[in-house]
Amino acid sequence: MSWTRATRRVACLLIGISAFGCASQSTAVRDPLPFRVAIIPVETSLDRTLEATDSIEDKLEMQLEVDRVALSNALAEELEAGCFARTVVLGYPEDVDAETFASWPLHERAAWWESAARDAKADLILESSLVYSPYVEVHDNSLFWPNFVLFGLGGPFSFFLADQSYQVEARLRSRLIDLSPIYDGRASLQDGRSQLLLVQPELADVPLSLVDRAGGVGPYALGIVVPASFLSLDNEVVLAEVHAEVIRGLGTALAEQLASGADNVVTATRLFPFHCVPSDVVVSRAHDGVRVRGEVILRRGEGVESMDQFQVRAGEQMVSGEFGEGLADTELSAASESYYRYPFDATVPASPDATDIRITFWDSSRERNARSYTLAVK
Repeated sequence: MSWTRATRRVACLLIGISAFGCASQSTAVRDPLPFRVAIIPVETSLDRTLEATDSIEDKLEMQLEVDRVALSNALAEELEAGCFARTVVLGYPEDVDAETFASWPLHERAAWWESAARDAKADLILESSLVYSPYVEVHDNSLFWPNFVLFGLGGPFSFFLADQSYQVEARLRSRLIDLSPIYDGRASLQDGRSQLLLVQPELADVPLSLVDRAGGVGPYALGIVVPASFLSLDNEVVLAEVHAEVIRGLGTALAEQLASGADNVVTATRLFPFHCVPSDVVVSRAHDGVRVRGEVILRRGEGVESMDQFQVRAGEQMVSGEFGEGLADTELSAASESYYRYPFDATVPASPDATDIRITFWDSSRERNARSYTLAVK
């Protein structure tokens, strides 16, 4: 066999493995939901539960400690990258650390987050808690034997296949809450009446390749004569990599679960008789600012017969307007429900570097239900 033919076979094998990995990890690309989400720093706690037949010595190959600040920031990055228009991590009161804040009465903590979210001009708020085991187990995964094939073709080829898995137990519980009823005084963080979604993503496995596990040239040199699958390392480099992957994996899982509930988040029919469809809204830059136009869909009845007012804000600049007559939506309407569409069109003076706008809508009910949306300006 010539070197050229061998090279082709290796390339085909690597491409096949790569394609398999990409196919298993790919997710659908979605448009971001039009909301600014305030993220409360994640509360973390340890679950030290062990099976009766296991001892700590059997399970403890590494001990994990999840950094709550890193996790909160990672959640914000993941959610802004593929789920929401904007995210912001809320801070603790000045000169108050996380441990001291945790000792505050529950209603005082809730009042602080509500105030901080209002200052951040957030539309939604995300409250999360993480329970995880500090114990990490190492085991071979389904790529253990395929990596032997790559090792036979040449040691370095086997460095890149994630053939070792680091078993973890991490469970995130997150509540996504609409802030408009809280701002209006009709709900609070404590009563949960404006909750939109409750999701509970979990992470159980972190697969790593030798490239991920190696902390220096030693493992690579050894990997020339010993299959990478046998090099199960448990040093600080690996622990840091496992920590980073746990944080990233939880962020990705959370974004996917929240995105899967996008319809509930956008319509929120339990809380509001109206909603704005993101795909119907067009945001564009104009010579005199930023123009936004679209439609609001109203479900008439129960004291709500029309839309009243809208407000568009970009930074400190703001314009407002009143809705005209609604147009009946015959496709959505049924014998028991009547839906109407209310167009809006406004241009708000904004600087050329404006990154987003915030729209607030009010209906004409006695309560004047209000809801806000944040859209990115491209």
